[in-house]
Amino acid sequence: MVRNILLSGVSVLIFDFHLVIEDFFRFLADGIMFHPAKIIMSDLLQPIIEASLAALDLQQTEPLLSVLQFLRDLLAYGREAPPNSSYQDYRKTPIEVRNAVQAAAASMGLRITQRILSGLMYSFPSDCVTDSSGVLLELVELCPLQMIQWIKSTLELLPPGSVSPAEAQKFLKGIETAAINKDWNKIRYTLRDFTSWYRRKNVRSVHCCSTYCYFRYLLVYTGYAQITTHRYRWD
Repeated sequence: MVRNILLSGVSVLIFDFHLVIEDFFRFLADGIMFHPAKIIMSDLLQPIIEASLAALDLQQTEPLLSVLQFLRDLLAYGREAPPNSSYQDYRKTPIEVRNAVQAAAASMGLRITQRILSGLMYSFPSDCVTDSSGVLLELVELCPLQMIQWIKSTLELLPPGSVSPAEAQKFLKGIETAAINKDWNKIRYTLRDFTSWYRRKNVRSVHCCSTYCYFRYLLVYTGYAQITTHRYRWD
């Protein structure tokens, strides 16, 4: 029943019940802190992640923060050293929990990357930048090689002319080099600088044309169409 609610009712929740979404993901954040295995090993993990991806359509700061912080905490359990939780007593995250998170990251990482990166470039409030970068950093640490491809595929869906090949390559090279060196601060700064530059260059007034931008980055992160500046071209 919960699965059906998460999957079938998500479009209604997104636009009409942003406070419910915020409470839901705050609740999940508490649950994953104190009972991580029960959530991560549950069959509900995938629909929960699906719901979180849909909730990233929101433009209200607090609900977005609750979703981003949940994703950040969830992905942290893919590492050997657990985040603050009941697993601190064991010093290592149990292997079955790590494997489950890493499998989820591998299967959902492209969609997570596309939605968060497009949100940073188009619609996320400034207060969401830190947690957005934190989610992407967790993905880099868990799936470094795949993450470079996920970022590349997202850039390829942007409007022609918005990013030159040289600019895209510089950005990708910076992320790749920092990932190889495990320089997480460099990755954070590279993401921040690139998305801030892109927003200044290509997005004049997101909040004055929210409907346009919604469809614009919706198509970017679903990958169903390539977006041009003046019209949508379905591939």
